[in-house]
Amino acid sequence: MNTPGKALVTGGGGFLGSRVVPRLVDDGWTVRCVVRSAERAQAIRRALTTAQRERVDIVVFELDSVASCSAALRDCSGVIHLAAAGSGPAATLFVGTA
Repeated sequence: MNTPGKALVTGGGGFLGSRVVPRLVDDGWTVRCVVRSAERAQAIRRALTTAQRERVDIVVFELDSVASCSAALRDCSGVIHLAAAGSGPAATLFVGTA
């Protein structure tokens, strides 16, 4: 059987990400999930079933590190970018979104 591949999901611990990650796994994807904190990582693990956890790799880091992003993208065939700053000045919230 052909599997879809590995997807990188940024913001996997957020409102949308917490729904997207399990759906991808249920659809046959392996998921690398990027989150900002160990607390978010634990919340994701608790929300997944045991079978789903086997197909999800959770990585904790900030997206402003080029080296970390390059490493996270390795072996991924798709990206779902859901991460966003939740507060701060408009210049910070919208940097790089154009």
